[in-house]
Amino acid sequence: MSLVAVKDSEKALDDNTYKRLSQSTFAKCSALWRKASRSPQASEIVQRMPGMAVVVPIEVRWNSYYNAMDKIRLIINKMSVDNYKILCAELEIEALRNNEILFLREYCEVMKPVANALDIVQGEFQSYIGILLPTIILLKQKLLDLQHNLRYTVLLVNALVAGIEKRFNDMMDRDDLILASVTMPRFK
Repeated sequence: MSLVAVKDSEKALDDNTYKRLSQSTFAKCSALWRKASRSPQASEIVQRMPGMAVVVPIEVRWNSYYNAMDKIRLIINKMSVDNYKILCAELEIEALRNNEILFLREYCEVMKPVANALDIVQGEFQSYIGILLPTIILLKQKLLDLQHNLRYTVLLVNALVAGIEKRFNDMMDRDDLILASVTMPRFK
């Protein structure tokens, strides 16, 4: 699942328009993370606003990257775009443009089901082989349902769905996995 989120999603970068928008958005988010985590003054500016602490991603965990992106999305939603741009000016970093904000919102909307699926299959207490197939099927369906309302991240959805199919299609016909799924009480 992590490979789908990290490696397979990179297939969307084959499109130059998506690539430019994606890279500029992520670069500006990275600038905010760097500034807030390395500068005490910048950290104080961000923390003046209640609930606005920036989450800095951990390199080895993809879902921490998603959580950090989602936190920026929440900050923008809570503050309003204008106040976010004022904050960026105070921090002396470049603010996201309107199309980058929309891209960020769509990216988070698309990657949320992936992050949730990853949390489910990596769960420490409720992780059983019987949840694998239903989680994969539901994830794929959620991604396909999202596709109709997207402007900037349709290619990302396509790349994720292709990755899911490439990595998990062989499992869909395995009798042991099907039996494990149908014997799970929550899927009866």
